Amino acid sequence: MVYLKMLGLGMFVTVPVDATLLRGALLPAFMRLAGRANWWTPAFYRRRLARTAPEPASGATAAGRGGA
Repeated sequence: MVYLKMLGLGMFVTVPVDATLLRGALLPAFMRLAGRANWWTPAFYRRRLARTAPEPASGATAAGRGGA
């Protein structure tokens, strides 16, 4: 039972720390430093995405799809 209480306390502390410090401060700062390297895709995945990506309908635009 003590082990379960320690686990609960650990989760209670680490989840807010992860959400605020890591994802709110460190990750955006690292992404700012990395610049365009954030969006680099290995050649294998680029080829695979090129084969599996859906093609837009001919003449269709984002505004012309019947939206309001």
